[in-house]
Amino acid sequence: MGYVGAFGKICVAIWAFLSGVGAYYSYKNDIMRAYKNNILRLINLLIQYALILAVVFVPVIALCKPSFTGEPYTINLWHFVCNVFGCDAEYDKAAWYMRFYIMFVLSFPVIVAVKSRIGNDFIF
Repeated sequence: MGYVGAFGKICVAIWAFLSGVGAYYSYKNDIMRAYKNNILRLINLLIQYALILAVVFVPVIALCKPSFTGEPYTINLWHFVCNVFGCDAEYDKAAWYMRFYIMFVLSFPVIVAVKSRIGNDFIF
């Protein structure tokens, strides 16, 4: 089972690398269009993830009352919003990457702008 976990970790690293390369080339061609497209993708992802949390995880937590950490889960609007935006992964422990993806989409235009001002190919 340890091999499956190790394989999952390398897959996340490969995904992050390839996402960065693809984002760089899309931003290099037309930064405003690429930024708008990425924001729309992010909004779509957050809506779908919120629906999955609301339809699957919250009812299971409410009905089964699991307590993996010794304390029962807290179901309220604040925890739900924090879980959707990746501030907290209490409901879905496997969704830790949501915070990473949100930060990636929002910060990448700044990184590309800094790189274009410096003009040094050493960064990318």
